[in-house]
Amino acid sequence: MSFFPPFEVKDPVVVDAISRSFGGEKIMPSIIDEWVEEGRKEGQEEAQRKMIEKLLAKGVLSVSAIASALEVDLRWVKQIRQDHEKGQ
Repeated sequence: MSFFPPFEVKDPVVVDAISRSFGGEKIMPSIIDEWVEEGRKEGQEEAQRKMIEKLLAKGVLSVSAIASALEVDLRWVKQIRQDHEKGQ
């Protein structure tokens, strides 16, 4: 929710000045692309975390086998195991 009402700049001189002061017209698409990529990475990390938690709960694979199979850092899997053991 925004505290500011939406507005639109219609004066081409103002639009051009704003665009030039921020390094060109590509600033908004690049910011949006960064947010999308950040969201994608967070979603992927959360999915991997859930998979690791499920594998740890099964107790069939070792921590190192899980890290190797999922191609993730061993320390991260160990941290998830510690968190899981604490009931988090």
